[in-house]
Amino acid sequence: MAAAKITAVISFCSNDWRFLKRCVDGVSPFCQEILITVCDHFFDGSSENYALLEEAYRRFPHCKFLEFAFDPNESWRAFSPLYPEHPDWRHEWHNTGRWLGFLYSSSKTDNLFFLDCDEIVDSQRFLDWMDSANMTSYSAYRFAGLWHFREAKYVADTYDDLSLLVNKSKLHSSFLWDEDERCGLFQHLAGEKKKSVKALDGLPMIRHFSGVRTKEEWMKKLSSWGHHWERDWTALVEEEFSRPFNGEDFIRRYHYNEINAPFDPLLEEVPVLNKVTLKEHLKGLHRFPNVIMVNREESFRKELEHDFALVPWHDH
Repeated sequence: MAAAKITAVISFCSNDWRFLKRCVDGVSPFCQEILITVCDHFFDGSSENYALLEEAYRRFPHCKFLEFAFDPNESWRAFSPLYPEHPDWRHEWHNTGRWLGFLYSSSKTDNLFFLDCDEIVDSQRFLDWMDSANMTSYSAYRFAGLWHFREAKYVADTYDDLSLLVNKSKLHSSFLWDEDERCGLFQHLAGEKKKSVKALDGLPMIRHFSGVRTKEEWMKKLSSWGHHWERDWTALVEEEFSRPFNGEDFIRRYHYNEINAPFDPLLEEVPVLNKVTLKEHLKGLHRFPNVIMVNREESFRKELEHDFALVPWHDH
């Protein structure tokens, strides 16, 4: 039996630069296509670091970047029930990237692997798992992940389901708009599914490094992510960085042990580049053959074509 063809769909913003290379390296050995989705603004409407986005486009010519425009008033979802003042509005923008990855993925791909840029896959252990898995029998897999926090050496003693591998043929475009994002998508899918999937040795094969970042990067993340309204994140970050790590994170309240980490994001250098304005960025995108600046009309056409093909037609 031929190996399943996998397209990685990676959600990226410049605030996650430290993780990008390791994320791409982790999926490259088993993915035939790597799509990286990028919004031209952060999800709070603030400007992106366009110079850093362009540096990513230069450094990863083998990846295809899908850049989409942020709109403070209108979602990319047709007839969205959400609006800018709604607490779930930011989730709409997280979902936009995955929706576009689905629509622009190769017609030859069998599976879509949805990852956030801070989720790093142990590629050899993943390949070993693939050799033993009957992937055609399941509509989706959610993978157990190890959380790292404050410093790379601290890892949680609790696993959490993170990245999602989906049989593309089981997908309807509407599934990608659930406010619970990947968790909601998983629930929509029919057929047999597996949660908390681990490597053959019974341990997680994906590490979540989002908690290993500077104070300034934390502030940016928590001001623009989908859960921004849930707590006073600024106060929590200020308190966290006012002292040494106490063994518990302020998001999930997991407890942590110390290990020799295979990767330390804080050692990854973030380039300091000359500022590029949005106008300059958009004008110069033609210089990057691996970048598609997607537009609504083309995306909606792709969605209609896909969903129309799923409708069962019968002769009468």
